[in-house]
Amino acid sequence: MRRLEEPPFDGFAMVSKKGAPRYKSDGCWNMILPRESTDWLNQSRVTCAWPDAKVYVAFSVSLFKRAPNVARFLQQVAFDADMLNEWIWQIGKQGRKPAAVASEWVKTHPDIVKTWLADIEP
Repeated sequence: MRRLEEPPFDGFAMVSKKGAPRYKSDGCWNMILPRESTDWLNQSRVTCAWPDAKVYVAFSVSLFKRAPNVARFLQQVAFDADMLNEWIWQIGKQGRKPAAVASEWVKTHPDIVKTWLADIEP
């Protein structure tokens, strides 16, 4: 098994995305859903990689009072698509334990971890 090389995502071409920030009439992603057409597979055209997903970290404002260090950490933590894809690949496809992937990642990315932990009291 190997990862496919694909052209990068450059926009949604579906009519349903018209007016959206990532809409592009000649974009590489024109996926027709089965509920939109019985011939959805033949009508769809996807010629690029899957668009990057947005990941949000959310928590209750009361966390600032209950656990201020946790709230601060959650405000500062940030994940990019490459990071998430690598974790998903290692855990989902290579069968590695999440704790092992996390531990290894933390050890090999101390500068990123340091920014996540900035101004957090021990």
